Amino acid sequence: MKNKIYITGIGVISSLGNSAGDFFSSIKNQKENISDNLNPYFKREAKISQGTFVKNFDPEIFIDPMKSRRMDGFIQFGFSSVTQAMKDAGIENDLIIKKDAAFIFNTTYGPFNTSYEYLETLFTKGPGKVLSSQFSNSVVNALNGHVAMHYGTKGNNTMLVSTSPIEYAFSLLGSGQVDMAIVTGTEQLSDSIADVFEIFVSKNEKKFNKISAFDKNYSTGIFGDGSVTLVLETEKSALARNSRKYCEIGDPATRYDRQLNYNLCELSNDGELLQSAMKESLTYFNFTEHDIDLICSATNSFAGMNYSEAAAIKNLFKQKSVPITSSKSYLGETLGASELFNVLWAIFVIKEQTIPCINNLSDPIDNSLDLVKGRHRNCPINNILLNSFYFGGAVSSVVCRKP
Repeated sequence: MKNKIYITGIGVISSLGNSAGDFFSSIKNQKENISDNLNPYFKREAKISQGTFVKNFDPEIFIDPMKSRRMDGFIQFGFSSVTQAMKDAGIENDLIIKKDAAFIFNTTYGPFNTSYEYLETLFTKGPGKVLSSQFSNSVVNALNGHVAMHYGTKGNNTMLVSTSPIEYAFSLLGSGQVDMAIVTGTEQLSDSIADVFEIFVSKNEKKFNKISAFDKNYSTGIFGDGSVTLVLETEKSALARNSRKYCEIGDPATRYDRQLNYNLCELSNDGELLQSAMKESLTYFNFTEHDIDLICSATNSFAGMNYSEAAAIKNLFKQKSVPITSSKSYLGETLGASELFNVLWAIFVIKEQTIPCINNLSDPIDNSLDLVKGRHRNCPINNILLNSFYFGGAVSSVVCRKP
């Protein structure tokens, strides 16, 4: 018999709010938070002019001021969402649980800001000018270390790069190695990362000040940052603690192909890998496509992602039209945090029994898809399929269901 896994705690730092309550309120109000001027966020002029960035963030609400000053923004984001989720799950003072739980982190670029500053100082001014905090914070798993030292953890503590952290957590929970996993996805974007992604926007002369998904008019992405933490817990542990259950979550199905190159601006790919991942993810609950009430998509405004995911959905759901929503049409592309943002999106849907519409969708790429458009849709939702694309050649799908 499979070990049921529940989400029992949530924490978030994002462009839509720096708490779960603010995040959910922004979804209700169909709010996006695009910055047209990134100079306050970047140390030099970036070639990308827009993004959905964390605003009004005060790390000292969540972190001791003395500790906070020794952290960079990447660590502050992740540490703050972990603190929220631990408190929400009621385990921030439970010494036994904190000691034995697994802490799993995921990112795509990690502390890129600090790493760049460290190397720039080292090579232009010399080793004597490098701050000790620059060096320590440039290490990607410094976030792990801060969390471990603060909470006194002794168990599994892992930093992943651009893959599904839920899949790894599930391997530990499902095998009985741990009863609880605290899973975090964190990104902080920088001017240097923006320069990397200029290649994706330079092919398109149009400039947009809105985000969407599955829309013919949008073929470049808006990037964002933030952090999400989820507390995953076995049924046995959740019952023993009388935990609040936000949703039950299945084992993600992930597909990798090192030759895979999602051309994010051109119309390419038939979605075969994602279709395979979606089909396998349904088997965890012995579902077929007829059991799914909603799809939370992986795509943002990149044309390649739009058409690839649309093809995958159409090929798998031939006998049923399933509503489709998009968290990235509000949050932008949050890279290593995007899978967990999608789960948080599903928790909102299950809680409110409301499907958020796809922001700014006016000219769908395929009118045969049930793209939720214009206004939020109120309807019964029990089972949600969540998709994720990862930069580097991975696609993943996972099912969440109402507890």
